[in-house]
Amino acid sequence: MTTTEKVELRLDCRERRLYPPKPHPTARSKAVTIAIGFCAEEAIVLAADRLITSSFGTKYKRKKVFPFFGHDWCIGLTYAGYCDVFDSVKEKLEDQLPSCVAPSPSFRSICALVEGLLVTVRKDHGIKMVPQFLLAISLGPEIRLYKSESAIVSPGGSWKCFGFGESPLTHYLVELLMSSSRDRFDKYEAMLLASYVVAQANRYVDKCEGGPDLLVVRPHGVVEVLRRAPPVRLLRSLASLNREIAETWGAMCELAKDDQQFLTDMQDISSRLAKVRRELTAIPLVTIRGA
Repeated sequence: MTTTEKVELRLDCRERRLYPPKPHPTARSKAVTIAIGFCAEEAIVLAADRLITSSFGTKYKRKKVFPFFGHDWCIGLTYAGYCDVFDSVKEKLEDQLPSCVAPSPSFRSICALVEGLLVTVRKDHGIKMVPQFLLAISLGPEIRLYKSESAIVSPGGSWKCFGFGESPLTHYLVELLMSSSRDRFDKYEAMLLASYVVAQANRYVDKCEGGPDLLVVRPHGVVEVLRRAPPVRLLRSLASLNREIAETWGAMCELAKDDQQFLTDMQDISSRLAKVRRELTAIPLVTIRGA
């Protein structure tokens, strides 16, 4: 550092050291969205809202969940980031996928292709412009969930969320639901939870709107979509149940309910939740197969 440069130093009490302040972010409008993926029994469920943002700050509604098909394989994809950058990556992915999966596709080759495209975006436009992807890949009898962050593609675990849904509350709820005797949701439970998270984002975040759009990826390149979106009444029922669960647990912790009353209330909530699930299963699923 030359004698003419002036750098403000601040004390970090946690690290007990001095460090320069972080640079100010660029004056771009932040793209806030919701994209979520769940690994269910014999399926992966992807969901997203519909409000998108271009790199110039323009906002409008469009779907953000896409399938790519082939013989005995498919890829479900949703994203968080700027739509014009994503469109460029999507176009290149569609052009290069046929050669990538020939003569036979593999998880490694598909992930390497996606990662290479994202690295190009990072080199050309900077790390802030790189979209985040959730990928549900079906190859023969096997399906896997992947995520991309900072142009690096890696396994997504049992579930992953970007944007509004990436919060401690979402992590707590999902881990609580998945800590039961089964280690996976069935596809309808995953669809229900994904729909609820997107609906709550629409309700409380001004930069999330539309949907939820759902995509179910199954083995052997099978993709299922809901013929129509879950009704608003159903999603409101979930919000009401969520409040009642919180109030019931709060009363239990404050010793305002005895054990028997707590069990009775929770059984009532469980039966009503099962009714909501049955309503969701009544919505027809349209099955799409690769060529």
